[in-house]
Amino acid sequence: PGSAVLVIIGSFPATHLPHIHGSVTSLRLFAPALERQAHAVYIFAPTPRHAVDGPHVLRIPSLPFAFQPEMRVAAIYSAQAHRLVRRANLDIVHSHDYKTNLLAYLLGKFEAVVPLSTVHGWTGHSPRERYLYYPLDQRILARFPWVVAVSGEFKSVLVKRAARADRAPVL
Repeated sequence: PGSAVLVIIGSFPATHLPHIHGSVTSLRLFAPALERQAHAVYIFAPTPRHAVDGPHVLRIPSLPFAFQPEMRVAAIYSAQAHRLVRRANLDIVHSHDYKTNLLAYLLGKFEAVVPLSTVHGWTGHSPRERYLYYPLDQRILARFPWVVAVSGEFKSVLVKRAARADRAPVL
């Protein structure tokens, strides 16, 4: 018979091409591998569109990043993003950092999607990041049904913030 799609995944990186960093590289590697296994992967990336965007890259409203104006970050919530998520009929919303974890959490609350985050780390060193953004992010992540940590150290932080250890595997 035909090739049915098993799971429809929407991935929400904080940035995307032309910027290169860990989650962009991971998406460029994992998306094709997942698609070969009969999953569908959509990347919901911050505007503006880029010349190399494929058909599964959907751009959502974004704002200039305060400290690096050439970079853009996705708006925490937008009606356009909400419509795109509904249209894609996602099963899983996969976020990659504190700027998109809140969006994934909210979509999980208001849509029939499962929020999932891969925790790459909390690398900022400003007081605002250390004492506001990251603690709030860790509390939000503790409410996710599944969180993937890239190290045992990150898993320990999440478990301290009330994430279930059995639902926070380490890659």
